[in-house]
Amino acid sequence: MIQTSLTKVKIHEVIESQIPEVIDEQNPLLGDFLKQYYISQEYQGGAIDIAENLVEYKSLDFLNTENLIGFTSVSQYVEARSDVIYVDSTEGWPNQYGLLKIDNEIITYTGIGSTSFEGCVRGFSGIENNNRTNQPEYLTFTNTGVGTHGVDARVHNLSNTFLKEFLRKLKRQVLSGFAERKLDEKLNQSNFLRQS
Repeated sequence: MIQTSLTKVKIHEVIESQIPEVIDEQNPLLGDFLKQYYISQEYQGGAIDIAENLVEYKSLDFLNTENLIGFTSVSQYVEARSDVIYVDSTEGWPNQYGLLKIDNEIITYTGIGSTSFEGCVRGFSGIENNNRTNQPEYLTFTNTGVGTHGVDARVHNLSNTFLKEFLRKLKRQVLSGFAERKLDEKLNQSNFLRQS
């Protein structure tokens, strides 16, 4: 989510109070269900987040290497029941409810430290790619199980999948021939695209 001086109220924070008392009495878990549903849509890169922040995401100042971090590495062995995953760095990752993938396991988390993902929910499901093999119009949604992960295993950032695709299409539109090329990390992509 884009950080501004204004604090936006998120739907998951107020949805439970919006359910009529009669419905809440008959369906006591409905509030929890709706809250979790909206959390799944409001994380950075989620459908609601993209709709609310599309103008900011289109800004070349936002599409920089800090916000498009692709991966980090595991720094301590991860057991199957671990709910904290230690990595080299979490810089550029969403503060909460981001999606990451280690080996064949997708994981979400409730918070981060400078070198850890905390409150991890293991064996999660999520969008792994913006297309499928031979079917570019479909997203790749993957269900995963829980596994163990060794030191130096690559941790892929799935939270910025849409933003990376958006940048690739912007490069294709502005810089024909550069869409599939990775620009040097030291290059200020925003200025390069703006000047092009």
